[in-house]
Amino acid sequence: NGPASVWKEPLPYGALDGPAVLHPPPEGLTPQDLTAETLPGAWTDGRANGISLARALSQRRGRTLPWGLVREGIETGVQSRWLTLAADSAVVRCGYEQAGDLRVERPAAVTPDPSQPVTPPPACFEIDAAQVQDLADRVSDLQTASAGYALRFRLAVALDDDTPAEVRDEVDRRLDEILTDRPAER
Repeated sequence: NGPASVWKEPLPYGALDGPAVLHPPPEGLTPQDLTAETLPGAWTDGRANGISLARALSQRRGRTLPWGLVREGIETGVQSRWLTLAADSAVVRCGYEQAGDLRVERPAAVTPDPSQPVTPPPACFEIDAAQVQDLADRVSDLQTASAGYALRFRLAVALDDDTPAEVRDEVDRRLDEILTDRPAER
């Protein structure tokens, strides 16, 4: 509604004082979406703040992006070490009223130690439900191949943005049953 755009945060008082448009959840941000190379107008002297990033991202996408989305993108950027919090920064999990005090920088370049082995990043794939079953059938092969080393799986489950809430809730409920090893209630 006008300059207000809200997602994953409380609706500010008076934000719906007139007609408003309800959009599907916004497409997420990657750490690369926040860099000085992608958003040069948001960065000054190797630094940016939450407000400058939110404005530049909104301009790039052609509509006002909610602070919850921008904050989540910044948090992902910090966690993945694409960004680092400046010494004088507010915490990442701040409200929009503190976004100007949330300051980020590019991390200092790290020179690799040639005496240390380089560990490649873990494999990351997108697979469908049938391939999950194929993976499950081949776990013993993977355990044999990695004998003596810890084999771990990191799982992210995603649905299309237009998936109805009741379907998302049911998928969440079933995943919770699987992950907590509780019998399904039918």
